[in-house]
Amino acid sequence: MEKYGDSLFTLDADEEVRLDLLCRLFDPETTRLLAELGTRPDARCLEVGAGSGSVARWWCEQVPDGEVVATDVQTSLLERDPRPNLTVLRHDVVREVFPPESFDVIHARLVLSHLRERDEVLRRMRDWLRPGGVVLVESFGWFPLGGSPNPVYSGVLRRWSDLLREVVGTDSGWSRRQPGSLLELGYRDVGARSATWHLRGGTDLAEFWRRGVAMSAERLLADGRVPADELAEFHRLLRDPGFWDLSPAFVQAWGHR
Repeated sequence: MEKYGDSLFTLDADEEVRLDLLCRLFDPETTRLLAELGTRPDARCLEVGAGSGSVARWWCEQVPDGEVVATDVQTSLLERDPRPNLTVLRHDVVREVFPPESFDVIHARLVLSHLRERDEVLRRMRDWLRPGGVVLVESFGWFPLGGSPNPVYSGVLRRWSDLLREVVGTDSGWSRRQPGSLLELGYRDVGARSATWHLRGGTDLAEFWRRGVAMSAERLLADGRVPADELAEFHRLLRDPGFWDLSPAFVQAWGHR
């Protein structure tokens, strides 16, 4: 079984475009909640799987007297825009650790759901927090697709999700269990919320999901998961301003040490 980035979501020009869309679409939700959870100006913050670093750079402005540690297995995008209080680390969160009580806030967006060892990583994150510190975990949930009136749109996304599960280990259903996982692992003051949006063809939101599927098109077709005409219809729908449906949900869960 592969890891995220081995053959799916490989960092190239197409993935950079998808990551840029991700930041534009979801950074407002992420930074709004991080601000609500609170960050002192001298806090030490950890951004796990920081990607292009947009949230880490936002954090740098919030903690002028603190430090932001941004990690990823591929750090080339993070290194393009250095900041005085930003430390970039090549780090595999599954295998590598930090000392106990190293951070005040930890954030992981669209990381743990792709890891088979997600619960073990979440347990170790608790130990990396200082007393009173908080972790915020964000994932996508497929549940809004259940009532979709369009079988091509919902069916292609579901079969793409099946591919990710079998190849990488992604669990798109884990988003429902995030709050329960936090409670079972000893976090306190656990909270959660979910958001979904009406997806219209031709918008940035539609393009984000279209590009995700497009990056896996060769595997979807080769494995016989999606017929070529159905995949073409999926792309047509997501480019059509007359197409409307619900997007997968953006699920946020947090807990304190």
